[in-house]
Amino acid sequence: MHLGVSELRRLRQVEEENSRLKRLVADLSLDKPRLSEALRKKSEARTPSKTGRLVSRDVSGQLPAGLSVGAIRPSLLVSPRVRRCKHIALHRGLAPVPVGPTERWSMDFVQDTLADGRPFRILTVVDTWSRHSPLLEVGFRMSGEMVGQVLDRALNGTPGPHSITVDHGTEFQSRALEDWADRRSVQLDFIRPGKPVENAFIESCNGRLRDECLNVHQFNSLTKAQHIIETWRLDYNHRRPHSSLGHLTPSELIGQRQALQTAEEAVCSG
Repeated sequence: MHLGVSELRRLRQVEEENSRLKRLVADLSLDKPRLSEALRKKSEARTPSKTGRLVSRDVSGQLPAGLSVGAIRPSLLVSPRVRRCKHIALHRGLAPVPVGPTERWSMDFVQDTLADGRPFRILTVVDTWSRHSPLLEVGFRMSGEMVGQVLDRALNGTPGPHSITVDHGTEFQSRALEDWADRRSVQLDFIRPGKPVENAFIESCNGRLRDECLNVHQFNSLTKAQHIIETWRLDYNHRRPHSSLGHLTPSELIGQRQALQTAEEAVCSG
């Protein structure tokens, strides 16, 4: 069988590649013992003697039996790494149905863009009993600390809700918002990941906001977006009846509840 010039050239290239690989494997085989020896020596050099060995405290901070702090160099005391507990959902399933206003809120973020392409965010909050939206905060950035400040402004000195249902967004898991909730005695109720249905009230509000406002208007500036979105919020609260509320608006439902409470207090006091 005769090989052409191109076949001979290809065969020669394959032989050269095989030779190169064989040399590489041989070099690695020689380097492995050297590396193992170097790692062993490095490990021995970093391992203190018995009188100066690394000592770890247990979770309670106690030293192993038979050892005292005075017998160990302070630089060799290793404290256990404490991991911060991850947030977990307060409810594994459907949350309890609220029986009055400002008992349970739901909170989320909606994103959109200005006419020039710059993205902005909207913090959406809704009362799950009355469907009333206490705020729609528009901004380019929104940290956990800013979320707490916005909620304080919406509450205006009044007691906060018992709980707020949120997802596992970065702002909602921040230490700043956790501290705010602790000061306010508010429980942050985290839904299970991938279960937006557990925050259905805010999802419904977000859908209406997008369909009736964000998809209808073009925002030339953040100020313009703030004005239009706030106008939509007021209309949503005061002029939009909900079938789930007996075809009342959120404001009408809250007004009826307040009138009922006033009547009951008058009867009790009389």
